[in-house]
Amino acid sequence: MEVDSVHHTIEQKIKNKAIYSPSDYVRFFREARLHPSPYKVNYLEHSFFQNYSDVCALKTIRPGKKAGDPQVVDIRGLKYSPDGQILFKLGHDEDWKKLFVRGNSSTVIGDPIPLLTAKKKLTAAKYTHLHQLKMVIPKDLHTFYDLLPHD
Repeated sequence: MEVDSVHHTIEQKIKNKAIYSPSDYVRFFREARLHPSPYKVNYLEHSFFQNYSDVCALKTIRPGKKAGDPQVVDIRGLKYSPDGQILFKLGHDEDWKKLFVRGNSSTVIGDPIPLLTAKKKLTAAKYTHLHQLKMVIPKDLHTFYDLLPHD
């Protein structure tokens, strides 16, 4: 599968590398493959994640309308956009297409709400342990660890 190739490429890049912060992962992921084009990496904040469980209840996600059209098992990706659209892909290299929703096959309940209103806090023990590791972490990253939310 394509995703196995991606994971292998990234694993080879980070093998035996020192990783001190989440931004190190982002950098190594981007550098893992340069040709034919680098991997696209999005650094996500806690505010990105939304709860869609109460937004829409679909009876079907079949991308086709009639016999012979694509079926649910042909879907390779689903994407919920902020404007409420549901998009799908039948192949990893394809563009996103809008999912056709039949007549009354869905019930719209409301807008998504944030899953997290603030960054999760570390326990006091984990915060203390991370600070004990600062003796092996480059000094320019100490502020990152100092500013982590904790109990």
